[in-house]
Amino acid sequence: MKQLLILILIFFSALEMKAQRDYESPNAKQKVLSHKNFAIVPFNFKVTGRKPRKMTQEEYEKNVLNAEKDARLSCQAEFASRILKKLQKGKIVSQLQPVARTNALLSRAGITSEDLESSKYLPEELCEILEVDAVVLGSVESSKLLSTGASIGLAIIGLNATSGKSSADLSLYDKDAELLWNWSTRELKTSSIGSDTQSLIDYLMKRATKKFPYFQR
Repeated sequence: MKQLLILILIFFSALEMKAQRDYESPNAKQKVLSHKNFAIVPFNFKVTGRKPRKMTQEEYEKNVLNAEKDARLSCQAEFASRILKKLQKGKIVSQLQPVARTNALLSRAGITSEDLESSKYLPEELCEILEVDAVVLGSVESSKLLSTGASIGLAIIGLNATSGKSSADLSLYDKDAELLWNWSTRELKTSSIGSDTQSLIDYLMKRATKKFPYFQR
């Protein structure tokens, strides 16, 4: 029985790893050694959960819009927080630009969340605007509405689904437009990522950043 359980765990772990894709440029670790700083831009965040029966379409669209807006900034801030913890321990080879500065520079340049979502600006253009050597871009689709302030009360009315498929994609581009690193997964286990963005970022960081070029080994 014990051996059967072990085989089942190995099987599902293999499926999860198959759903994940990792890429690292051959010269990524060498290139980041010359970087002075990098920035994390607000995530693209899309809620794909179904509308609860007791909610009108107008209410649903309004609440989802607010939740997505809040989650973009929350994911960005949580990701930065995890990076800063590594930085404090001396495990990062470059400086992370403060999130407040990143967002202020984006705002001054007139760059909106819609612009980021539609990839209106190239990564190298964002690097120039933000005055950094590289940028981290993140995109998440979740069938589970995560609690991020604006959406925290929506679990009560049934939008906080516990099943369904979610996906994530994280990329690091340098100012020369080179993709240095990418991690993506087609199927996040919504039952494993908790009910808030902090849990989501914890989940992603454990799996996605094992080969993050800025992390020293």
